[in-house]
Amino acid sequence: MKKKRSIHYVDNALFTEAVDEYVVKLKVIQIRDGIEKLKDVRLKPSDYIGGCIMKICNGLSYSHNFINYSYRDEFCFDGQLACIKALKNFNSEYGKAFGYFTQIAWRAFINRIKIEKKQQVTRHLLMLNTDVSSIIDDSVKNASAELSTDIINVYQQIALSKLEEKDIPVFIKKKKHKEQKIDSPITRFL
Repeated sequence: MKKKRSIHYVDNALFTEAVDEYVVKLKVIQIRDGIEKLKDVRLKPSDYIGGCIMKICNGLSYSHNFINYSYRDEFCFDGQLACIKALKNFNSEYGKAFGYFTQIAWRAFINRIKIEKKQQVTRHLLMLNTDVSSIIDDSVKNASAELSTDIINVYQQIALSKLEEKDIPVFIKKKKHKEQKIDSPITRFL
């Protein structure tokens, strides 16, 4: 009978042990070479550590929180980079390596979502501020003017519907009238 395949894609005990060995090697190099800060020590992690980090980031990208985003690859890249940067700071006294690197990848994924949202707002604002009428007039020369204005209106409505109220800058919102200042000796004194 075949042995059942484990549902865990990373063996937590082996991974923690491998990362501990890596951190010890870094500290030995730091002491041997007289380097002040641990972040200045350069040592390539083993293939096993790199493979585990890749598996953690890839597995986390299939989580229900991140599966439907179109930039899942960027999630994985950002998570792997953040995990490699944090590799030197791992301490097994505070927990296991799998949880540590999963949390780091999770935060990297959330940061990627924030970055992509900012870029999306910029794209929609660009859509609002683009002079679509010149583009449409050039491409649809024989179409009626009514159709052109309808297309422009739909284009702008789509861009506005994608934006939240807080994302729309002041120059698009209705301008408020400034209060008129009354010039009198009392106001000059205050």
